[in-house]
Amino acid sequence: MTKLVFTGGPSAGKTSFIQALKVKLLDNESVFFAPEIATMLLGQGFPRFNLDENIIYQQRAILKTQIEMETLLEKEKKYSLCFFDRGLPDALAYVKDPSAICEEYLKLHENYDHVFHLEVAPYLGYTKSNNKSRTEDHTQALELECRLKDLWSKHKNYHFISSKETFSKKFEDFILNYGELCGLNSTKVSNTKN
Repeated sequence: MTKLVFTGGPSAGKTSFIQALKVKLLDNESVFFAPEIATMLLGQGFPRFNLDENIIYQQRAILKTQIEMETLLEKEKKYSLCFFDRGLPDALAYVKDPSAICEEYLKLHENYDHVFHLEVAPYLGYTKSNNKSRTEDHTQALELECRLKDLWSKHKNYHFISSKETFSKKFEDFILNYGELCGLNSTKVSNTKN
């Protein structure tokens, strides 16, 4: 199974990229789109606290849930391509000491074939309104982006996707550069504008 992950700070477009790719790969049953575990847990009532010592438990739960989901997908062998809305190292960006969550945190990024790091939207394009679990302001989002870059940038297939004037332009550029890698070719790409 080829595993592609979208990472980046809040409001970088990860979930929107996943949704746009779903439209383009709608009929492909060999593709799986994994949900963002943090949004899934926190959006369904998992306790959220802001004290540094309590964030460790929250992020550890996110990491463990992601590990179990990825293990299940690998064992099931149903899909040839899987897109992840955040990956294992993302949980570590929210804590001061990643080893408090996972001692072997430097190896977590090896679980993926390609990493697409989407740049956080510029200040005027930044929003919290499309995700109830998002609490970070723009400055905090940029700080998280730097920590994520530190965690992911050593991956052998790390790709940084810069922000553009619009989401559509960012996605179109992504498809031009990485569409084939994502299971899209000229005969499969939908003409739908995203």
